[in-house]
Amino acid sequence: MNRVWEIDKAKKNLGQLLELAESEGPQGISREGELCSVVLSPKEYRRLTKAEPSLDEFFQSSGLEELDLKRQRDYPRDVDF
Repeated sequence: MNRVWEIDKAKKNLGQLLELAESEGPQGISREGELCSVVLSPKEYRRLTKAEPSLDEFFQSSGLEELDLKRQRDYPRDVDF
């Protein structure tokens, strides 16, 4: 986090806080000395919340759902020992 703003100063300088969040990175907001919130740019928010696809979604989007994965019920092959 690049900077932490006291809540009253953040309210008074909201425009500057938003600009800095976009140009310099996340900006913290504190209340009574405790961090209570973080302001992020939309780009940073999307980067952080981009979820990895589930295994099911991965296979559906990969084209592998066309594979025939049924178990063969044949007898096992003969092996000489």
